[in-house]
Amino acid sequence: MKKFAFITSIAVLLAGGMMAAKYHAPGPDPLPGISLLQAAVGAPAVPGVAFDIRLLPGADCTALQNGAIAEAQWHVGEAGPREVELWIQKPDGKPQLWESGGREGRKLTGPWVRDGLLFVLVESHSHRLLAARSIDKDRCPVR
Repeated sequence: MKKFAFITSIAVLLAGGMMAAKYHAPGPDPLPGISLLQAAVGAPAVPGVAFDIRLLPGADCTALQNGAIAEAQWHVGEAGPREVELWIQKPDGKPQLWESGGREGRKLTGPWVRDGLLFVLVESHSHRLLAARSIDKDRCPVR
């Protein structure tokens, strides 16, 4: 009988451990996974959201080979979320939170902007995709 109680106790502990391992606290994912996927496939921006990434004046597209400086600018409007996050996704890397802020803002990058870099603007709490822009040397003006 003691052997049965011991086995039952182990089974209950294991089942509890498996359930605890599957439990996730409510709230947003630490990374906006679905938003990054939507952005990568070109999902349209939420209406009323303005989001732009521009290379600094005077920088040409050849600067993208060594790393250019760009400015991010966003405005989500009064009806939009109060707080947003700006994530970056390198073509061969994992997503990285770059900036968080209010309904509107602007920020300069360092000299690390390269061809293929994806900037994703999401709502802070839910990580719902608001807008995305990619750096693409193929869209550079011909000089």
